[in-house]
Amino acid sequence: MNKTFLIALLAACALCVGACVHARASERVTRDELHAFVEDAKAQYGDNERDWPIEVRAEFVSLSTRYFEGR
Repeated sequence: MNKTFLIALLAACALCVGACVHARASERVTRDELHAFVEDAKAQYGDNERDWPIEVRAEFVSLSTRYFEGR
């Protein structure tokens, strides 16, 4: 394989990943989906959001933002 082919393949992969991330970030979230996420997080980490791992809190912020933008 030559260098140009590898660069083109890497660029195509980056475009696909970017498109998937954008599609996921722009999809709407329903109230039921948001509620289910919160209930799962509470069951695993407790009622206090400050006790949740940072990744879970970040996902909660992302989901709630998409929910309120879609209303």
